[in-house]
Amino acid sequence: MDTLIIFAERLNGLMTETGTDVKKLSENTDLHMSDICHWLSPNNKYMPNICDLITLANYFKCSLDFITGLKEEYEYYQPNNQLPVFAEHFPKVVHDLGSNFYRLAKKAEFSSTATFYLWKSGKHLPHIESLIKVAKALDCSLDYLVGREN
Repeated sequence: MDTLIIFAERLNGLMTETGTDVKKLSENTDLHMSDICHWLSPNNKYMPNICDLITLANYFKCSLDFITGLKEEYEYYQPNNQLPVFAEHFPKVVHDLGSNFYRLAKKAEFSSTATFYLWKSGKHLPHIESLIKVAKALDCSLDYLVGREN
């Protein structure tokens, strides 16, 4: 199933289970109501950026893997409160998991390593779809990849 559809279903389910409506979610997270409505829409064309996705996962106390559909079962999740800077954390994760940018690009089916160097430089934050490909290639969770878990 498509990541956008799964995400919309998970977000809707989490909101229903917690009795949270769009206005309440917006007020409690500082996310724009229009973005939340878009993400819930069957016509959703984009995932939230990584910062907004982390905000949602923190609010609902769930893993990034659950909210994006990589993990089926919800488990209460208490993340790291102090997230590392992604540009610094990402190369360390790649190294710690025994890879390098070249091998990762091949395994995750990126056309080159250029994207990883943009992430490392801090000039760009990754899109969720790219992070999912990287997490699968490194065989780690999204939460580990972004520093929400050790």
